[in-house]
Amino acid sequence: VDSAGNINIYNAGEFAWVANRVITGEKNFSGVTITLRSHLDLGARKNNEGVWEGNSWTPIVGFLTNDASVNTEPTDDTVDIVNENLKRFDGVFNGNGFSIRGVKIDSDKNYQGLFGYQSGTITDLTIKASSIKNAAESAGILVGLNEGTIRNCKVENVEINGKEKIGGIVGNAMTNSIIEGCEISDSLINGEKYVGGIVGYINNNVSLQNITNKANVRGEEYVGG
Repeated sequence: VDSAGNINIYNAGEFAWVANRVITGEKNFSGVTITLRSHLDLGARKNNEGVWEGNSWTPIVGFLTNDASVNTEPTDDTVDIVNENLKRFDGVFNGNGFSIRGVKIDSDKNYQGLFGYQSGTITDLTIKASSIKNAAESAGILVGLNEGTIRNCKVENVEINGKEKIGGIVGNAMTNSIIEGCEISDSLINGEKYVGGIVGYINNNVSLQNITNKANVRGEEYVGG
């Protein structure tokens, strides 16, 4: 951490520390720039039988409530951030031209991705050789539920499987989301409803510019590149 409170990340353990602060609701990093200083490997691999093995990643999103007996996991098609008490990343994550690989998520929850829910800015980051399996709604390898800016990010060689609002980079782009200069390649995106190579589902007033899809996309209803 520098004198201004900004953070440099050099290894997977430091990245997990940042993730845990958001998941627990301790800090959303608003006003903080987090800069990646090396490639990260989160430990998952696809074996010769095509099965993903190794470490599992917990998406950066918090499902919190003041009453521990209440299950705040979303159960319907709407995004009610207040009542679901979703905790998000709200800072700047600068990938600095580096990559993160080995992300493995196998969960039937909503909002699945490296960042489950983010309203800040993610730039200049590449995600490689990663997987999301069994997601319910709003899943993308970089961000499940996006309310912020994603710029100059790449995704390579990922597999994503889920039900609704499933995208290669972002699952659900909320109002005022900005996605610019992004590309996905050598990947498979598989869902049932609202499935896209870049974004699964787009709300009002979303900006998409200079984006390229080279992924295979499969679905049953509302499917696009």
